[in-house]
Amino acid sequence: MKLYEIDITQEENFSLLIIPDIGCSGCIYQAKQFLADHIDTPKIRFVVTSITSKKDIEFKFEQLKDRVDKVLFDYNNRFIDQKIVEFYPRIIQFSFGKEVFNEEILPGKEDTLNTFEELFLSKN
Repeated sequence: MKLYEIDITQEENFSLLIIPDIGCSGCIYQAKQFLADHIDTPKIRFVVTSITSKKDIEFKFEQLKDRVDKVLFDYNNRFIDQKIVEFYPRIIQFSFGKEVFNEEILPGKEDTLNTFEELFLSKN
């Protein structure tokens, strides 16, 4: 099963952190920091969506432009159009294609990424 270009069925524990470029700035900052800290963590991919300017995104994420193995830049905003993510970043974890964790990173729920990290890292 593929979620756009991302094959989600091959891994026992496979996770996506979907980050809109426009939305809750504090929540997005937290998600971008998680991306920077975990870019080399196996079995996790990152999606940047809600892109209004390809040029701006390439500037903001210049250091990641060659990491197509880890970061998908959703220039067509399919993750937004399909309402997978809207204003807040979202973490989704799959186990052999089935969703087992799905949560938005909301203001006042700063522990979402920590909870995810504990769950995710304990399974790898």
